[in-house]
Amino acid sequence: MQIENIPPGLSKLRNNNSAFWIMLVIALATTFFSYHPGLFTKFELYDDHHRIRMATDGPVHDQIPEGEKLIPSLLGRGDYPGRFTPLITSTNHFFAYSFGLNPFLWHIVPLIYALATVIFLFLAASRFFRSFWVGGMLAIWILQVPDLETWVYIARGEHIGMVFLSACLFFNVYASHKPYIGKWDLAGLVCFAGASLCKESFLLLAPALLYMIWYLKNESSPSSHRMSFKSLSIIIFLYALWSILLLSMIFLMLIFSKGKVVDGGFFLKNTTIIDFVKQLCILSYIPKLSLWFIPIMGFVLWSVKNKSYKNLYAYRYIAIFIFLWVAPQIVLYGARGGFRGRYWLPMIVGFCLLNAIALKKLMKENSARNICVIVWLLVALLTIRCVQINWSQSVNFKSRTHAFENMIKDVVSHVPDNGNIVVVANSADPAYAVVHRLGVFGKPHVNAYLYQTDGAITDGFCFPEKGDPDVLTPEEIDAVIYFKPGYRDIAQRQRWYKRERFSLHKSIEKEIYLSLRKLSLVSFDYGYEYDLSTSAH
Repeated sequence: MQIENIPPGLSKLRNNNSAFWIMLVIALATTFFSYHPGLFTKFELYDDHHRIRMATDGPVHDQIPEGEKLIPSLLGRGDYPGRFTPLITSTNHFFAYSFGLNPFLWHIVPLIYALATVIFLFLAASRFFRSFWVGGMLAIWILQVPDLETWVYIARGEHIGMVFLSACLFFNVYASHKPYIGKWDLAGLVCFAGASLCKESFLLLAPALLYMIWYLKNESSPSSHRMSFKSLSIIIFLYALWSILLLSMIFLMLIFSKGKVVDGGFFLKNTTIIDFVKQLCILSYIPKLSLWFIPIMGFVLWSVKNKSYKNLYAYRYIAIFIFLWVAPQIVLYGARGGFRGRYWLPMIVGFCLLNAIALKKLMKENSARNICVIVWLLVALLTIRCVQINWSQSVNFKSRTHAFENMIKDVVSHVPDNGNIVVVANSADPAYAVVHRLGVFGKPHVNAYLYQTDGAITDGFCFPEKGDPDVLTPEEIDAVIYFKPGYRDIAQRQRWYKRERFSLHKSIEKEIYLSLRKLSLVSFDYGYEYDLSTSAH
């Protein structure tokens, strides 16, 4: 194989502009129809506004007691408290400064990320497969199927992380014609670091990326162009050094959290290295590692030691291992709207990379292309089905949101000026959604109080309206909106919540309940009518 200075994927685009425009039209159409729910629903029941406000509020050190604020602002929490995601924190602050709380613009952001991801993946894949259509289908498949459910929300760590990851693949492929480590290899490392700063689990892609670099620089190359052991050792050292630094920062975040809840799983009080390892084992990091990191690294070390990286049986082992994992994921989750993908996305992308290498080694190049085209077309049909499911969900979101807003409007209309509404929940999301709706549809002087039954650190987070219901007497409470199972907690507050004073109404959502005082009949626009004076608990 003749090694070109310009990868074939780029030279194809240079000589054939129509290929680029065809790919761009396909990407635009796919992303538009997939993201339609997020763009046109505007609000979910769990409101976008509170998501944006949580994403742009103060860094994690603001939640730590005075005297322990040792974490710089740059280490802000990102999507969750205690997460080391500075790139997400900084970009969210930038978008908040630029867009404010406009949900439509916030939904445009992941679409832009998606298009950038498709283009980078297409350039990398078309170079690798030396086929425009195979590269294009691979790019769209990686973008759409694993993460279809989550791209309809506002931008998360996975979205911008995929941009960095796809750029990393592009730079690694671009650098494959050089046997030594050059500027493009370093650019790929920087992009990998950027992806892991958006979501830590992207670190799990390091073995697949290292194997890809080693393979590309040695594939059918003359001995003078083979990657030397010294160059391979340097690139492994750089990737390992970054991984260790990032894990160390996560460990420091756990220390400074001092027993706070971190991403729903860490409850560390006296954090040590042993505690840190235990927590990683309890959470999903070690299961992910055990599922693909150890077997793949074992194969890589074995193939390097025995110089058998051209052995067909070795690559058949990889292909079987990949399909045994990916196929059940498609069967189990594909019919329900796509993968529960954002947690498995790094693994799936790594599998795709290794699978592509396996197919190229197992079959002749033309056969591999034909097989890939068939697979990508089948996955495209699955994507169409997922889009149809998301489209129907968007209609459901609209109807639920409309009914929910009507309920809030009706509640507020029966509460006098300067009246008090208590919102009770054991989860932050629904409480924030209700409080925001009260602020949008309520009267200027309605007081909203949050009472969170789980005692999480997000209690009252982002909302200055939050008050303490304990300071209210039963006579001062005009309405209560609560979420199951919050009822049992609130029902035990006999000092200010009494059966004889409040009648209950069940809303359209199974877990949302409404309680109004001194009302006999309330009619809601979504077609239900309840006599609140006779309704039972």
